[in-house]
Amino acid sequence: TRYWIGLREQGEECLQHVEEALASTPLPSGPSEDEERSEGQLILIAGRAAAIRAYYALTNEEAPRAQEMAQRALRYLPEEDYMRGMAALELGGAHWGRGDVVAAQQAFTEASATAQKCGYRFLAVSAACYVGMQQAKQAQLHEACETFREALRLATGPGGRRLQLPAAGFPSVKLGDLAREWNDLAAASGHLVRGVELCIQWGQADILSDAYVALARLQLAQGDLEGAFETLQKAARLAQRTKVDPWVACWLDDCRLRLWLSAGNLAAAVRWAEGSGLRVDGELSFLHDLEHINLARVLVAQGTRQPSWAYLDEALGLLHRLLIAAESAGWINEAIKILILQALALKARGGTEEAIAALARALT
Repeated sequence: TRYWIGLREQGEECLQHVEEALASTPLPSGPSEDEERSEGQLILIAGRAAAIRAYYALTNEEAPRAQEMAQRALRYLPEEDYMRGMAALELGGAHWGRGDVVAAQQAFTEASATAQKCGYRFLAVSAACYVGMQQAKQAQLHEACETFREALRLATGPGGRRLQLPAAGFPSVKLGDLAREWNDLAAASGHLVRGVELCIQWGQADILSDAYVALARLQLAQGDLEGAFETLQKAARLAQRTKVDPWVACWLDDCRLRLWLSAGNLAAAVRWAEGSGLRVDGELSFLHDLEHINLARVLVAQGTRQPSWAYLDEALGLLHRLLIAAESAGWINEAIKILILQALALKARGGTEEAIAALARALT
């Protein structure tokens, strides 16, 4: 960790020098070829600096700043520049963090197309997977499946499975997660086992953590609580060593809670809630994938197992806010989860008809 912190500090210092030099260097005003070339080089450097700034802002969870810098980079960088793909990827992350699923999907689509033009296949595959993830959020699962298959084709050479890049692990994991959604657990297992193997080879922390979470979801669906626990331990150790995407951290917590509650360990779930820093009236975060859904899950469990209307009332108030946020973002996948939790809380409070209405809406 100290090594990477040192590298980042050095990078920040270099970036500041570049920005200071750009600020003190007037753009050429004449029509000569040399001056036009010099102006183009300055614009290119400014664009790349903005792309790096966008990356830093996104890792610091500053979505508005990331959006501003990424858009600046896209204005400056030419179509054929490889960092344009990175800037578009960061713009997609910024839109994700601001709850605009359509804009996020468009930005990730541009990132994948740009990376393919530049021959940057790893980035093209990752960006395509992020496109599919936005489609899944909108409950467009068949479209997402085709997008993940296309990403897998991008990561596969003419020799087929034998010539897959490690980046093929990302779409393999996503295809496995979709197969689990469709209850094809055998297909899900095939995709996920292969996907995790490739993600380990790749060594990209965010994507490997995502892979472990998807595998744990499958193990929970299979009733393999011990296997899910071991998989989540691997993900937790990885997340302790390096900062992972905030939405992946949210999914990791979701799996932990499902595991504890499946095992009847309400006390562990409550300890997590108490130490999470989340509050019922706290600000909701799209960048953290509406992580307050996890808090609502604990409150519903407390209210139904203890039982207590106080917990259920808190849960229902929070779930109402979450449903508005999910629907405003176009996150149908999350809206379904929220409605199911609403139905459980309403049923526990004796509101059977209201619970049925919430379930009917979720099914619709």
